[in-house]
Amino acid sequence: MHSTKSKSAVTLIELMVAMAILSLVCVGALSAILQTRRMTENSIYFNTATAVAHGYLEQIKNMEFTSLDVSPLPTLVNQGTSDPLIVSPGVTDTEIGNSGSDIINTKTIDINNTPDNAVDDMTMEIVVYISDLTNLASGVDQTRGITLRYKYLYNSNLGDKSYENTIFSIRSEVQTF
Repeated sequence: MHSTKSKSAVTLIELMVAMAILSLVCVGALSAILQTRRMTENSIYFNTATAVAHGYLEQIKNMEFTSLDVSPLPTLVNQGTSDPLIVSPGVTDTEIGNSGSDIINTKTIDINNTPDNAVDDMTMEIVVYISDLTNLASGVDQTRGITLRYKYLYNSNLGDKSYENTIFSIRSEVQTF
């Protein structure tokens, strides 16, 4: 006589297949988490560099107009600490610049607020151009073009990374906001 009770048990093969599927899911989840972390880190560096560059540009725009014609520009950083920017000689194309005459202002930003650990710092290279756009024949009185080209370098788990951008502004003798 046969028993009508069914015996259910997990075989070794079923267990191995289940473990393989679970391993694939875990590897995929871990990969997604690591990619998200890298993207977040890149975003932090990008936003910090952009904020620093725009901060310098805003300071330059709000200086006394006569200060735009001197170098170094008396900019400030970190609660009023002097942090001057040296102006590069004029070039035809400020987005490309001139590697022979560009003056690179190097700034180090401590992203993670760890003064004793320079490994996590971001290095910014800033080139500033001030050009005279005055054209009395066209009715353009005392005006300066401000170009700030910046590049930042940072250490990543995948090696050194860099990003470069250029921002522009115009300042007339009569302040415009």
